[in-house]
Amino acid sequence: MRTSDGNLGDSRNYRIQVSDFGPIRHADVEFRPLTVFLGPSNTGKSYFATLSYAVHRCFRATGDPYWHLFGKRAGTVAQERDWGVEAVTELESWLSAKVEDREPPRLSKRVIEMVRLEIEKADSVASSLQEEIIRSFGVDGTRELIRQPGTGRAKVGLLSNGSSDQGGLSYRVRMAGDQVEIEGEILGSSDPLGGGASLILSSLRMRDMGLKLLPDAELEESGSAGSRRGRTAIARQVLGWLVESGRQGLVAPLARRAHYVPADRAGIMHSHKLVVSALVQRAASAGLRRAPEVPKLPGVLTDFLEGLIRMGDRSGSGRVRGIGSGVASEFERNILGGTVRVDWSETNYPQFSYRPEGWTSDLVLMRSSSTVSELAPLVLYLRHVVRSGDVLIIEEPDSYLHPAEQVEVINLLAKVVSAGIRVVVTTHSEWVLNGLANIVQASRICGEGSAPDVGAPALPKQDVGAWRFSSDSTSKGVVVEEVRIDGDGMYPSGFDEVATNLHNRWAEIESSAGESM
Repeated sequence: MRTSDGNLGDSRNYRIQVSDFGPIRHADVEFRPLTVFLGPSNTGKSYFATLSYAVHRCFRATGDPYWHLFGKRAGTVAQERDWGVEAVTELESWLSAKVEDREPPRLSKRVIEMVRLEIEKADSVASSLQEEIIRSFGVDGTRELIRQPGTGRAKVGLLSNGSSDQGGLSYRVRMAGDQVEIEGEILGSSDPLGGGASLILSSLRMRDMGLKLLPDAELEESGSAGSRRGRTAIARQVLGWLVESGRQGLVAPLARRAHYVPADRAGIMHSHKLVVSALVQRAASAGLRRAPEVPKLPGVLTDFLEGLIRMGDRSGSGRVRGIGSGVASEFERNILGGTVRVDWSETNYPQFSYRPEGWTSDLVLMRSSSTVSELAPLVLYLRHVVRSGDVLIIEEPDSYLHPAEQVEVINLLAKVVSAGIRVVVTTHSEWVLNGLANIVQASRICGEGSAPDVGAPALPKQDVGAWRFSSDSTSKGVVVEEVRIDGDGMYPSGFDEVATNLHNRWAEIESSAGESM
């Protein structure tokens, strides 16, 4: 799956293509350091954002290849697979040399090809991705995510780039009912390990691996049957580790840690104690009475709640000031006019409050303005949760804000991107899009960073992507298209049609009023 011009694109970026997914008939989106989704309500912006979150969660969760060596399922999974006799035999010889302190032989193309085929087979990814999509959307099965009316099948394409000597990796996901199938293809280089297989293996402590499976005596008796069986088992595990190691190098952009800050976060902030309390009460009364039917919460909401609650963990990240802490302070100073505070109860539960500038006491967050309540979670996540290299997905950060503050929000988010955090935003705001255009135009003056002459942050246009979601009456679905900067240095948003219609309606009313006088 290449881009329309045949290129893989920036190695930091990744692409997601969908057809007949949710309300979306077709989309092909490249996720850049700052990615903006715009369009009317009910056009699938949140659907696409949630899908990207689920993809990150999936590849992040499977991102440690060492479970093939030491995990609970390592021996079972490794030995059940048919890795190929020749590849396993070659690795046994490699292990023997390693254990006997001889120079291990260079791995042949046979082993590399086996690794490549296993990565492309992708059977170990299918179930994990399906589970994470179902969890993130809070549905009972993938059938609920297939567009209706449509073909009865949804398709998702994932394209990720590895290092320059690894090429790229394409996954094609098909959903039919609750069945999910994945096919993979490595693009570019024929070596998914980038020529570093021997180096990767040399870094492993083979002695420790052997001791994991065999007593010392059996391991040291190289001619014993027990040692041979042990080395065969270890060889299968090592081959599995190489597969996952190669896969993770190829899907690195998809394996970034992601955070989702949902819409209506003010309501969630106000009610998170009630949600936790209700869960505790239900657990305490389990078996005493019939539990009520409770709707399933989407994973994006439960993860957001967990992020809030974990801020109270004194032993965890809650006390750490993240890379976005400086921008969080700018949010408070430039928009909120005060500071968002988190204190810890004796039970390590977080207490959130707001202290307006000049006050000596705190205001309960529930009594603060809608602007403060909506932006407080974003400030807290930037200060306590998000780290460099992470992906921060924010639904409608412009909610409840004055137009001038909407422009300031996108300016500050550009600074978040410059700090090394990737940002995905959904919006309905023309002010946000116009502010984004200024950010890109400013980069022409000073490059990435800030432009002192114009007082605005700057990002080069290749680091910014704007995508319009719009309904297609012909296909009764949503089509997603990239919005590019025009000759006037603006992103044509389509919002001018609303202004034109509004003016025309005003003219009709004025004309009717004049005729009636």
